[in-house]
Amino acid sequence: MAISPASTANYDWFLDTLCRSEQEAAAVSGASVHDRIASEVDAALKRRFDRLFHPFCSALPMARWQSASFFGLHGWHDRGDLIKSVLEGHRF
Repeated sequence: MAISPASTANYDWFLDTLCRSEQEAAAVSGASVHDRIASEVDAALKRRFDRLFHPFCSALPMARWQSASFFGLHGWHDRGDLIKSVLEGHRF
């Protein structure tokens, strides 16, 4: 994937990796996984949070050394903050 920084691939990775139980529950109930995590995202949107997501889950063909990272995290941040960061697609 050559454009990982500007794609939903990062969000899909996040859901598959850190929201597996929500995906499974959504599939059983016929609901959307997005509805199940919406309250976390809404809460995070109300907080000021200076963090970045370096969005290279899929290394670029010309720069395979690049990798994804979260920067600026502290112990009080939660999964909603991480989701917000991925959705906003902050880059350097």
